[in-house]
Amino acid sequence: VFAEEQLIEAIDSWEKDDDVKVVIIKGAGDHFCAGHDVGAYNETFKVGRESRHNLRDALLAQREVRTANRRLLFSLKPTIAQVQGLCIEMGNALQLCCDMTIAANDAHIGNLGQTAGISGITAIRLYISLIGFKRTREMMISGRTWSGREASKIGLINRSVPKGKL
Repeated sequence: VFAEEQLIEAIDSWEKDDDVKVVIIKGAGDHFCAGHDVGAYNETFKVGRESRHNLRDALLAQREVRTANRRLLFSLKPTIAQVQGLCIEMGNALQLCCDMTIAANDAHIGNLGQTAGISGITAIRLYISLIGFKRTREMMISGRTWSGREASKIGLINRSVPKGKL
């Protein structure tokens, strides 16, 4: 089961629940989300091997990611990302698709996969609209991350606060 399928199931659940007024998405530990499971990614995309079956798996996986992001972006309930620690790759895309993001001042937000040649940046248009073309390219090419404080200043998130107030 892809993590994206689990997210879609969670969205379905909260959208059907009239008692849910707002959804806060946060990490279970010290980090919001450090990105995709690279082992699962390599297995899905069969890194280093080519076949029609592998292409189908890759396209299905990409569709799941895009579907999950779109469902979160257009959720019927307001969503708030509560970011601490690392917010990388898929984590960054998740916070991007929430209605609001509040991050700890010392959070690290960005995309690193490009430096390893594995990132698809599924939400590139959203990044460009929020932080501009040049900053998006910088993030994509260099793996640049921003602290919560910096991300707030450039418009990637709504605001940052001291970690204790998060």
